[in-house]
Amino acid sequence: MSEVKRMLDLLRAIQSRLNAGDLRESLMPLFCETLRWGQPQGHPLTLSVGAPVNRSLTFVPIAQLSGLPVFRVDWHNTQLPRLTERRAVYRALTPIYREHLLCYVTENGKQTAFVWARERDAKKVELRVLPYELGSPARTTIERLSELAFTLDELAMGEPPVTKVIDKLNAAFDVEAVNEDFFEQYEACFHQEVKPAVKKALDGDDESAHQFTQLLFNRLMFCWFLQKKGWLGRRPLLLAEPASPCPQLQAAQKLLPRLPLVPLL
Repeated sequence: MSEVKRMLDLLRAIQSRLNAGDLRESLMPLFCETLRWGQPQGHPLTLSVGAPVNRSLTFVPIAQLSGLPVFRVDWHNTQLPRLTERRAVYRALTPIYREHLLCYVTENGKQTAFVWARERDAKKVELRVLPYELGSPARTTIERLSELAFTLDELAMGEPPVTKVIDKLNAAFDVEAVNEDFFEQYEACFHQEVKPAVKKALDGDDESAHQFTQLLFNRLMFCWFLQKKGWLGRRPLLLAEPASPCPQLQAAQKLLPRLPLVPLL
């Protein structure tokens, strides 16, 4: 029972940290106090990042453990970086810090993405992502971040081997990988098909259009999960059936059969 209580307390503490306000101010205490990582080392590092970012970015140290640093990247947009942009940042930083954890924060301080580069083999690197938006439940991200916590017993003999830190990172980001092609199609559908149509219907209100489209896609994905579990009757492709002549909705429907299934139980 004490272990269950400890885990529940940890989950509440992580959520409280993330919802404390501007995420740019919340990430350092999240890692250094709640997850018990060490204090950051060194100074902010500014690097020139190539296409499609094409600008200089500053990597701010916010924590470190066993030589593995955590950096905050203040992103120049109210939307988090896309896959191709994250890959460009990874290519710029890896020659200096081969192992690292990045925390992107949008310019309004309301969204963050924790990004870990997981090596599958010598030639394949997957950029695993855990997103969070200020005030959202985001239970999956909170639970996965709890995997990064160290107990006092684990730190009793000093900093653990870096392999232990990497093992925790791999465990935290051990969610079913979605291939790059899916992400690219998802983002294209979101930003080029559905959101513009919603924005037009809302008389050009970009923020409301983004929130509505995000809600629509989240609910579509949840409904797809219910369908795959067989809980929507005997029509296995119900959600992919052309229920509307609206081209934007049809574009979103095309993505549904490509959605991955992440176990919820």
